[in-house]
Amino acid sequence: VNFLVLDEPTNHLDIQSREVLLDAVKKFPGTVMVVSHDRHFLRQITNRVFHLDHHELHVYDGTWDEYQERVSGLPLS
Repeated sequence: VNFLVLDEPTNHLDIQSREVLLDAVKKFPGTVMVVSHDRHFLRQITNRVFHLDHHELHVYDGTWDEYQERVSGLPLS
C-alpha cells in the first residue's frame, strides 16, 4: 500500500513548483493525507476531509468545496 503524508507541502514554493507538486500528487498511485491551509491546492486534490474538533474526528466524503458548504450551510457558488 502506498501512503503519502504531506504537512503544508506548498509552503515556500513558487507557482511553478506548486503546479509540479499538484500534478505529482494527482498521479500518485495511493493514498495521500494532506495538512494544508492552501485552499487552491485542497480544491484540486480533495475527495475526503477529516476534521478534528475538540478531540472528535468528523469525516466528510466529497470535495473541499462540498465540505465547506456542508459545514457552513451556505452554497459557495
